[in-house]
Amino acid sequence: MQNERVNIIVIIVNMLIKVVEMKIVNLIIILLINYFGIINNIYADNKQKELAKVISFEEILPLAFKNNKDILIAVNQNKANYLNHEASKASIYPKLDITANVAEQDDNNPNSANENFSPREYKLKLTQNLWDFNESNSKVQISSLRTKLSETNIVETKANTIVKAARAFSNYRKARSKYFLSLEFENKLKKQTGMQDYRIKQGAAISTDILQAKNALAKAITSRVIAYGIFKKSKIVFVSIFNFEPNIKSKISPIKVPLKLIPKTKDEYIDSVLKNGFEIKKAKINKQVSDISYDNAFASNFLPKFTLTGEINHKDNASGTPGFLTENIIKVEMKWPIELFGTQLDKYRASSITSDNANTRYKENLRKLKDNAESKWINFQNEKTNLEYINNQVKIAREFLKMAQLEYKEGRGKMDIVIAAQNAYYNSQITLKESLSKFALNSYSLLSNIGKLTVENLTKM
Repeated sequence: MQNERVNIIVIIVNMLIKVVEMKIVNLIIILLINYFGIINNIYADNKQKELAKVISFEEILPLAFKNNKDILIAVNQNKANYLNHEASKASIYPKLDITANVAEQDDNNPNSANENFSPREYKLKLTQNLWDFNESNSKVQISSLRTKLSETNIVETKANTIVKAARAFSNYRKARSKYFLSLEFENKLKKQTGMQDYRIKQGAAISTDILQAKNALAKAITSRVIAYGIFKKSKIVFVSIFNFEPNIKSKISPIKVPLKLIPKTKDEYIDSVLKNGFEIKKAKINKQVSDISYDNAFASNFLPKFTLTGEINHKDNASGTPGFLTENIIKVEMKWPIELFGTQLDKYRASSITSDNANTRYKENLRKLKDNAESKWINFQNEKTNLEYINNQVKIAREFLKMAQLEYKEGRGKMDIVIAAQNAYYNSQITLKESLSKFALNSYSLLSNIGKLTVENLTKM
């Protein structure tokens, strides 16, 4: 009897254990479900945030800088030019030469005893340029100007990178908007064509209306296909510049234009181009290099050079003579190279012609820069005026479409007028996107020409 009670108790305990285990398992399952549910919600929220993210040009511009190796090349070239500039000072600083000779000498004499010598010679020579009629200083000045030229190239390369990135960004945004507009226009025409089919079946419309709607739809499909091809090509350029492909559902903000940095008048802009532009800075440096080279040509071809030299020579068993000898020498040396057949005069004349060409090129560059600046300013003003006109055109086209649709709905209008209004509104929107893109790019080009297109100026907006 007692054993049966024990067995019953054991059975009850086992059942309780199983119930507890099942509850624990269920609890674990519930926790896992909730955990993965939270993870999925977080992932979904992040995905929605990613899709809703607004991509701005200023935000992704650092990617274009990172992906453009021309900037790295320009920076490395500047470092090399700086090191060459430092190395060019070697002709000004003193120069130390150390020479050591070690030898073994055996003299075989048929009439006397053979002799063995160990000749040794040690020489220290210190050379200092005293006067070379500014030839060495000219080389240092030229190397310094080339360093400044490479610094200008760095800033210019960065500005060109911004312009190139802005063009890729603007073209991608324009092509994307055009594709979306054409897709939206096509869907509206499909819906409109379906409604016309239904109205014809009900006897509320005539067959020419549906033909006009279908013809407009066919044109819209063609426009959408073309727009999609342009969009794909712009995406390739965008990825090559920024090294990433934006989500097609992400919002892309238009490029901001720092209008405050653009001069108010044409004369102010031209003066700024001729003062701060990259081209004029490089032209001035090249002209300075040419002038210095010409001034240096006379000294290098016709004038002597004076050098101070100090030597300490120590000789052991030199020239077969036992013993040692120490020489201390200080001397001033003049070196005057004279070519006997007049080639020095030819070199000097060639440098004179080169200098004249450099000055002529500088003046011609000034003239071209001025003409180009004036032309770009006119284009900028035209784009600005055109943008205002197109904005007004979009508003008129929108009102025209509303009126045409309302009149047709009330039975007072015609389908061809509705289709014409739709096309006018669609084309005005496309033209507005293109005009905004041109205006932004022209503005960036103006800023680049006056040396104000920098990341710092763009981030201040």
